[in-house]
Amino acid sequence: MGAMPRYTTGAGKARSVKHRDGVDGPSILCTHLLEEERTMALHIRDEEADRLVRALAERKHISLTDAIKLGVGNELKREDEKLSLWERIRPIRERIASRPDTGLKADKAFYDEMSGDA
Repeated sequence: MGAMPRYTTGAGKARSVKHRDGVDGPSILCTHLLEEERTMALHIRDEEADRLVRALAERKHISLTDAIKLGVGNELKREDEKLSLWERIRPIRERIASRPDTGLKADKAFYDEMSGDA
């Protein structure tokens, strides 16, 4: 079995920093150390995102990195499982298709008059 990847997170505390774009605010720095010893950083500079990640981490008693992975992973899974509109209305389509054909033609003049197209 290969070596397990190593993960580290920043101190896990918000710090107020001046960002390159001049925005002041909280920042979460998550450092991800992979087997190849590459370092990747994720800087979250949005106060609401910071608050949400911290709330999830605190509620689940997990690290900030794990909270981000959990939240993003769950959202991706939900997107993958999302049914198309065509599939969601399948019960309606089947119910309509189960009705017998009346053989009657729609009265175009009647519908045009109701819709104001007359």
